[in-house]
Amino acid sequence: ITGVLVNSLTGSLIRVNVIELERQAKLQLKSDPGAYALVALTDPKLEESKFEKVKADIREKGYSATSVDDQLNQLNTIIDTIQSVLNGFAIIVLIAAGIGIINTLLMAVYERTREIGLMKALGMKSGEVFSIFALEAALLGFWGGILGILAGVGIGYLVNILASATLLKDLQGFNLMAFP
Repeated sequence: ITGVLVNSLTGSLIRVNVIELERQAKLQLKSDPGAYALVALTDPKLEESKFEKVKADIREKGYSATSVDDQLNQLNTIIDTIQSVLNGFAIIVLIAAGIGIINTLLMAVYERTREIGLMKALGMKSGEVFSIFALEAALLGFWGGILGILAGVGIGYLVNILASATLLKDLQGFNLMAFP
């Protein structure tokens, strides 16, 4: 066996027998290709400073050296960037929703001017009329938000079920959408 294909979150990894890989490369290329890749396990008790020194020594010899922590940091940076962009879109959507609610309430006031006039003629104060429309706005925003959350979570769970049955069937336990 010269290599084992392992499915992971970031794709398929090949774990190779380096000695056999070099032997086959010498046979096929008729020369020594040097090392293509080397995966090394380190002592988990190794101090961080010593580990960084080993990586620096490897880099001085012209090779690249990364640890799992380095790869996770790169992945976290990408995820943070994507999350920031999505947060920007969410802010735009919230502003648009706020403008939509304001527009709806302005139209409600405009269409109900006769009712407002009748309420005032019967003795209601401006603050009481305002409280009716403020309560209407609050209820509209509250129930719209609740329905939006329920729809989002429901669709997210459906996407997780479909993705885990098709695209992500080899990555058990991984959810495409997470709802903390």
